[in-house]
Amino acid sequence: MISLLHFAHFVQAIVLKYVVLTVIFCLLFSTGAAYAMENHGLISVDDYYSSDTSAGDRNMLTTRLRLDTTKINSANTLSFHFNGRERNVLAGKYYAANKRERIDAVNLVYEPGSVYLAVGRLYPKEVPVEHTDGVNFVYKKKEIGFGAFGGFKANPYTDEFSSKFMTAGAYLLYNRIGFITSSLAVIQDNYKGATDRQYAYGQLTLFPTDKLMLFGTGTSDFNQQMHKMNLTNAIVELNFRPDFSKNFALGYTYFKGFSYFKSAPSQLSTGIARSYYARANYRFFETYSLYGRVDRQVRNSTGVTGETTHSNSYQLGLTKDDILKSNVNVNGSVSINDSYGTAKHKTYSVELSRVNWEVLHTALNVSRTTNTYSVYNLSDKLWVFGGSANLYFKKRWTISLNYEYDKATSYTSSYLMSRVSMKF
Repeated sequence: MISLLHFAHFVQAIVLKYVVLTVIFCLLFSTGAAYAMENHGLISVDDYYSSDTSAGDRNMLTTRLRLDTTKINSANTLSFHFNGRERNVLAGKYYAANKRERIDAVNLVYEPGSVYLAVGRLYPKEVPVEHTDGVNFVYKKKEIGFGAFGGFKANPYTDEFSSKFMTAGAYLLYNRIGFITSSLAVIQDNYKGATDRQYAYGQLTLFPTDKLMLFGTGTSDFNQQMHKMNLTNAIVELNFRPDFSKNFALGYTYFKGFSYFKSAPSQLSTGIARSYYARANYRFFETYSLYGRVDRQVRNSTGVTGETTHSNSYQLGLTKDDILKSNVNVNGSVSINDSYGTAKHKTYSVELSRVNWEVLHTALNVSRTTNTYSVYNLSDKLWVFGGSANLYFKKRWTISLNYEYDKATSYTSSYLMSRVSMKF
């Protein structure tokens, strides 16, 4: 649980370290209208604790701050943005490369009309596939726009600032409200002045009608050794909602490893994982919902034989709102997975949830999984018991508590996560 000592450390490490610097930074760029500046954001503290009979205890405290400062100048065209977090390991061991402090964004933005110009640590606007310490420029006129970015690339392994990595890219945008959102980008990553990665990225969200939505995103890498483009990953989903009570979706995913040719020349895997899925939801008698999903996965390994394996998973569930007019909702489901022919997993789960006084959401859940391993002719069972509570106080404060206890044949484990967050 979050203690007063932990919260005091948060105030010292985050508020004093970042907020004071932010205020000074904003004052430096203000033009006599500092009194009109507005600050909004979120402060949160997460305490995660786990206990495992085989791995021991772990305790980690994570503090986060998001700050958006607007109206810095009289024209209201300048804004400042910060998003960072700090992790403190209170018990147990963690991978040493995971740094305590992570800064996702710290930048100054200038937006006069159709122009967007950001300087600092940022994700490029509308194409958030790179993390750069540099500049991002976007120009949009009605539905069409173009953008460019460049600078030092945040270390892809530690997310720290590094002068060894650099990135640059250009992209096109075409957005029409209620109909289409799309972008297409080409990106060059360098390491110590040499090409590290070259790739193209695109995304599309299309609403042909008010009942149909098509979503797609994909990345294609240029192979420096073979001198050709290779599809790296793709997600495509077609969603059809004929009315409030029905929803159907068909989807496809494709994932393949890619290489950083200079910073990490050895590629761990070139295998391909694909999946085809369908899901549906049907609401009837006003308070019942029947849902299901079928997933077919195909995996092409990179071993000597280049083996192709398949896996199938199925889920069927039923929800019922307001049982016996008690404002309690129940959700029950069964899931089956054959795990590429090496094992079978069957899970039965039930969850009860309730909204109390419109500010407190509570839930209890239990599941039972039977695992059968055909290779070793073995089987075991896993019971999972969990509960959660979320309190929303005066639209600014949120207090959350989640607990889970796992009981398996050969081990037991428990997890406790608490969070306090405040919007301002």
